[in-house]
Amino acid sequence: MYQVFAYKGYFVGAYPLADGPKRFYGCAQICTELPDDRFKAQSIENVTSVGSYDTPERAMEAAQFQARQVIDSLGPNWDPFTAPGALDSR
Repeated sequence: MYQVFAYKGYFVGAYPLADGPKRFYGCAQICTELPDDRFKAQSIENVTSVGSYDTPERAMEAAQFQARQVIDSLGPNWDPFTAPGALDSR
C-alpha cells in the first residue's frame, strides 16, 4: 500500500509498516518529484507517525499529517513547474 499526494508543490508518498501484531505506524517521504514507489523515491525528508495505530490507513494519515507540518516550514518547491517539458509554452 503506497499513497502519493501533492501538497504545496511537494509530493508526499505514505505507507504503513507493522509495529507488532495488529499495530501499524506510518511513514511518509517528502519529494520534489513524483515518486513511482517507496523504494525508488528520492526524498528530501522522511517522517513517521508519532505513535502506532490499529489500522494501516490511520497510520498513513498520521504520517501524512506530520509531512504537511514539515512542508509548511519549507520554502516553495518550484521544480514540478520549472522542469523542462513540465509546462507548455506558446
